[in-house]
Amino acid sequence: MKEHVPRDAFLQDLYLCYFGEEECEPGHAWGPAVKDHYKIHLIFEGHGHFESAGKDWCLHGGQVFLILPHTISFYAADEADPWHYGWLGFNGLTAMRLLERAGLSESSPVIDCDRVTELHSLILAMAAVDRANVSRPVALAGLLYRCMALLMESRESIHPKAHIPSECRRDFYIRSVQEYIENNYSTSLSVGAIAEYIGLQRSYLSGLFSKEIGCSIQEYLIRHRVRVATGLMENGLLSIGDIARSVGYQDSLLFSKTFHRIMGLSPSEYRSRRGGKGAMPTPDPENLRF
Repeated sequence: MKEHVPRDAFLQDLYLCYFGEEECEPGHAWGPAVKDHYKIHLIFEGHGHFESAGKDWCLHGGQVFLILPHTISFYAADEADPWHYGWLGFNGLTAMRLLERAGLSESSPVIDCDRVTELHSLILAMAAVDRANVSRPVALAGLLYRCMALLMESRESIHPKAHIPSECRRDFYIRSVQEYIENNYSTSLSVGAIAEYIGLQRSYLSGLFSKEIGCSIQEYLIRHRVRVATGLMENGLLSIGDIARSVGYQDSLLFSKTFHRIMGLSPSEYRSRRGGKGAMPTPDPENLRF
């Protein structure tokens, strides 16, 4: 089975070019050659040989190998026990970043994977998507994202965080806090909820964040909310109460006091000084830096 996917110009971050699976004949080979996109092979069973960028691997079921764009590669099925594999050809602005999160890169184009059975099911699901449906490229992109997620989950189960260098874990935790705040600042947030989401004790996460960023998690949240609020001030259809609720404050008075503490002006004064034309206010924007 091999199916090509029509290009949808609206899909830029990640999109599928083709997919398929094959129970190879003994010695079936491709290359040496190059591709202009990314291609991963998911080995369900059997054995084979893979070469890329001057290195070679003997591979077996439960492994994944990556062909990078414009990289000379070669692979061949074993003569005695040829592999049964599936493949995904894809491209996009975020493709390499997603692959790296799954542990695949130029220096490491081969990984072990404990989710090949589930990945096989997703390839079959791709084949079941109606070719006549105008939403097919989008539906297939969604299944491709799910494949990426399974590869990431596999990496985590095989190589849990305990094996990640401590400095990488710190960066991961800090980014997780920042991203969680940026995605949820408009809701009722607490440091305890953030710590629970990340899976760390509140005291440990708070201390780590303060040491690395220079302010507490609560202060980071407050400054982010105020920064978003300053942008919303340009919308004359929004009242101060509307803006307060939009950035997570049900109490307009508390929002005004917090805004004044950070910016040195009340929300109304800040909006007035902008003159309705986006003029910069007098408070030092350094107040909003983290």
